[in-house]
Amino acid sequence: MTKAHPLITPEQQESLNRLLSSGEPLTLILLDDPEVRVALPESLRPLLERIITELAKGRDVAVLAREAEMTTQEAADYLKVSRGYLVKAIDRGEVPSRMVGNQRRVKVNDVRLFEQSLNEKKTGRLVDPPVKMRDMSKDMKWLAEHREEYAGKWVAIYEDPWQPKAQKWAI
Repeated sequence: MTKAHPLITPEQQESLNRLLSSGEPLTLILLDDPEVRVALPESLRPLLERIITELAKGRDVAVLAREAEMTTQEAADYLKVSRGYLVKAIDRGEVPSRMVGNQRRVKVNDVRLFEQSLNEKKTGRLVDPPVKMRDMSKDMKWLAEHREEYAGKWVAIYEDPWQPKAQKWAI
């Protein structure tokens, strides 16, 4: 794995962090015309801090609006998964989408929520749907009782998860 090269120097990061943590109002000044000044809203301060941190780590930064839409390929690239994997997740209903002509569009916020669920599954904090452990001794007991009837045949046990009592079908 190669080490990422910072896109800003440590000195630049230190100066920018000092500026952002000073509490002073942030103002953009046009270099060609110092008379042109634009005051930045305070709500941008945390975003700028995060951008500077990521750039210092050598990571690319993209700012996306939550309600903005992206194509399935753009979403797959963002998630670092194949487009086919994402399309299957959309088909399973894990990611909402809408059709624009013959192409699907997904909202950035929905993609981020899906990314969060993928990360939770990777770390083992979330299993969806919950895993239900089965007592195989009941199945084995049933098979033992019906051994003569189904000797030499394949038997599949079917349990309906929506029924309070398991129903068994032999095929």
